[in-house]
Amino acid sequence: MKLVLREILCAVDMSPSSAELVDFAAALSSHYEATLVAFHALYRAPDTFSGTDELNLANAPAGSQEEIYRRLLGFMRGHRCPWRAVLSRGEPVEEAVRAAGRYGVELSIARRRSLPALRRIFRWTLIERLARQLETPLLILPPAATSRRGDIYLSETFRRILLACDLDPHGQRAHRMALGLAVDFAAELHLFHAVGAPVDEALVNPTEAPYWQVQETLQEKLRRRLRDLAPPGGRQGVDVVTALRPGPAAEAICEYAREAAATLVVVGARRHGKLGKLLLGSTTETVLRNAPCAVLVVPEEPVERAGP
Repeated sequence: MKLVLREILCAVDMSPSSAELVDFAAALSSHYEATLVAFHALYRAPDTFSGTDELNLANAPAGSQEEIYRRLLGFMRGHRCPWRAVLSRGEPVEEAVRAAGRYGVELSIARRRSLPALRRIFRWTLIERLARQLETPLLILPPAATSRRGDIYLSETFRRILLACDLDPHGQRAHRMALGLAVDFAAELHLFHAVGAPVDEALVNPTEAPYWQVQETLQEKLRRRLRDLAPPGGRQGVDVVTALRPGPAAEAICEYAREAAATLVVVGARRHGKLGKLLLGSTTETVLRNAPCAVLVVPEEPVERAGP
């Protein structure tokens, strides 16, 4: 099962690490023969503490569209994938969502920034807001450790993929995305489930055997359900590992990601309410903030709107 990506959006903030972010996005676009949408919003937040200031004029010299376009040309020098620059004025998240819809984007890419703990407590970051509002999967690369180009590579980012499985039907899109990436990059795929409750009465009867035996039966049934998510047809060259861990999901996912040296964590975002609005959820939000590697947030399929 290979992925088909025709349009990839890269949110460029003109920070010192923008060049290597564009390098990564262009390499991924070339891999899938996709068109790269290099996006930047010219915007200055009124309040640098509580406003949205990660994609704004402060990071662009002179802040003019001409200067930004010139820098994008420099970033794209040497890359062969087709691309277009999309520059807009306005609130970055709103403009990115509009651009993604306008160009039929199938994957968006951004980079997380290191923020002081106090700022993370008092406000949503731009990345979290993007994850909430985009209809497309959002690949979030970890903060830059250096401004040198070439620090992030496709082969490294997709080398060991951890798919956080809650075993609900709503996660099918995330499953397809993770399996497709694993097949395309011959990655090691970890199918992970956090066991939040000691007994799941939908799977086992807690009164029919001693507690230890009930636990063994439960874990075997959960592992079997995880194995059923593996790629069909001889696993298509993908090494698959299944893992269960007790405890709260977010903490268990991040702990296992460190233990397994995961290079990408794939998590889902659910839709909530009658209008189908995305609800990021505390688990996805915590993983996004604390995962030791890149994170791919995959929203549920868009809700089909009823006709007039």
